Amino acid sequence: SCIVLDLASDLDVWCGRHVADTLGIAHIADADFGKGFALQREAFQVVITKLLSILPVTFISHSQEREMQWQGEKIKLQAPSFSKGAMEYINGKVDSIMWFVPENSQTEFPAVTMKPSTRSVAGSRFPQITKEYKYNYKNPAETFAAIQKDFDSTTTPVKGKK
Repeated sequence: SCIVLDLASDLDVWCGRHVADTLGIAHIADADFGKGFALQREAFQVVITKLLSILPVTFISHSQEREMQWQGEKIKLQAPSFSKGAMEYINGKVDSIMWFVPENSQTEFPAVTMKPSTRSVAGSRFPQITKEYKYNYKNPAETFAAIQKDFDSTTTPVKGKK
């Protein structure tokens, strides 16, 4: 019923490696100004577009600390480990970005979140699921049933929102 791409960030790296090999250079940064990165983005888009034309795709990625603009100021937060071009492309295609938030001394369970914050890039085009859900690792289906229930309450996306 869907394709799961684990790890999508590896595909991004492989596209960069393919471009470097095709150009006969050690790294895409060694290409003429911006050319290597543009070709990497294009190679990544071609692959992802083909996948998206077959079935819905779930992308899994590691994260890294990135500097991004948040309400007019630069902040450091966790974001998927993609190149800038791949991140922009994926962000424009996905309906939701969710994170697993580890448990800590104040929480009994970890959480799945689609709530934007200054700690991570997250969100959803569907406002009814743009929040945090308790994740019981002994019963993960419980969490995903709660997300599905909220999602089914209304499935109209908010245009331009994530």
